[in-house]
Amino acid sequence: MRTIRNLISTGIPLFGMVIVFGGVLVVHDLQTQILVVLVGVLMIEAGVWKLTNPLLPSERRYNALRDEVDRFIGLVRNLNAEALVARRSDSPSDWARVDSARKAMHESVDHMVTLAGREEGQIETSLDTVISRAAQSRPPGLPDEPGGGTPEGDADA
Repeated sequence: MRTIRNLISTGIPLFGMVIVFGGVLVVHDLQTQILVVLVGVLMIEAGVWKLTNPLLPSERRYNALRDEVDRFIGLVRNLNAEALVARRSDSPSDWARVDSARKAMHESVDHMVTLAGREEGQIETSLDTVISRAAQSRPPGLPDEPGGGTPEGDADA
């Protein structure tokens, strides 16, 4: 499919050039010549601006992951905007918004983990499934929560 897309993407502007040259060299009627050259130039522009891409099937397989990465980039922009405001004001409520943006970014990364390596029909809807699998594969002796560990009362048992 990629070969066909590339052939069409390069073929349309080349065919437009042939039409332009043919219109200039072969057609003798001025009005017809202008119309033929105009069609050729439009074909060249369509190829340059890749206007045929929406008409051709997409070769992307991991669209959901790409959408989440695009969303993450928006979250990065939001984090930067919130951090700029917080640094200027040094207000606790502004720093709380920075922390909220950070948490949203972490959630987005967790969602990327669920989407990575999966095509559209294979996407799991539950992050809990991925988290439970990760917990099952956790090496023994690690705490369940970050910064946690065995509670002090359990040390005696």
